[in-house]
Amino acid sequence: MTKYLLLLLLSFKVFAADCNLIQKDTRHLSHDRFSEYKKRYYLKKRLQKLGVRPLGNRGYFQLLDEAGANIIGMTGPSNKPWLILSAHYDRVSECEKKSQALSEVCNGASDDSAGVALVLDLLKSLKGIDGIGVLLFDKEESGFQGSQFFLNQGTRMQLDDVKLILNFDIIGLNLFEGLESNTFSMGTESSPELNRMLSEHFRSTGLDLTNFSYSLAEQRSDLDSFINKGIKIPMVLFTDGDGSVYHSSADEYHLVNFDKVAKMSDALSSFIRESINREFPYFAPIRMPIYEDAEKLNRIMELGDQGEMYVLRSQLEGILNLGPRQFGQDQTLDFIRILRSYLTHSRNQKFYPSGSKCSK
Repeated sequence: MTKYLLLLLLSFKVFAADCNLIQKDTRHLSHDRFSEYKKRYYLKKRLQKLGVRPLGNRGYFQLLDEAGANIIGMTGPSNKPWLILSAHYDRVSECEKKSQALSEVCNGASDDSAGVALVLDLLKSLKGIDGIGVLLFDKEESGFQGSQFFLNQGTRMQLDDVKLILNFDIIGLNLFEGLESNTFSMGTESSPELNRMLSEHFRSTGLDLTNFSYSLAEQRSDLDSFINKGIKIPMVLFTDGDGSVYHSSADEYHLVNFDKVAKMSDALSSFIRESINREFPYFAPIRMPIYEDAEKLNRIMELGDQGEMYVLRSQLEGILNLGPRQFGQDQTLDFIRILRSYLTHSRNQKFYPSGSKCSK
């Protein structure tokens, strides 16, 4: 018994997220003086070290124009991935200047340097597994230009055998005080089994994953390019929402919740290992909110920022009291208005999310 326990502990140590490395990657990628050019070559070296080979038209790079480039790679010998991990490495060039920020630079620590760092850590923990595609998009903040270019121009990466696409955008925030252990996904309605598996793996790491329908992610990530192109592959967006640092100079390294990011990496690496030989059915993503989205948002409102959400929660509960059969067009529009007010409130709050360094 002792022997098996020791093996279990050793395996956990091998596959556990490297939180300190996630911190290091996020710090570099969101540094004031780290240009897009420097980011590109930093990521190239990191991918080389992780055993990811290039699949872009110029090595790892797929040039969009003189100033932009997607970064594309693949584990193993085939050009047909069964899984794709994606994030965007660009950041907004102009943003709201916050008085308490350390500088006026739009650092993009959570949006999306921590998302890229999460992809890199997953590649590290999954090293040796063939068939993982890597798409690090440029110009997401300019209307998803990088992902649209990838789909329109094509590369040596072929999408025929892809079973699942996981995208990470705005990672490591606390939307409101009280939501330090909560994170969100959109798109798991394509498969109840996918929904169940993800929730279980996240719960095992101490995180509460709320699975909303894809409607809450509309026009929010590079996945929109794939959906609008008619790519029929199950896709999931992982995000921590907006918050008071969203698209501002306060989106800085020291406000990222790195414990949360590391737990996400642990949950996803174990989920991916379990998913290697699974086929998740594809269903067209839900493009308008459903009653279950309203129920889940109500629960999230109850957990975070309890003091100032009374009016919005009262309006939302009024919709819920009608029941799912009465959730028609008028109720859907009311829910969208409440959701937008909730996100606006999260952006305008004076409270900055408290960051978290890696636990010892």
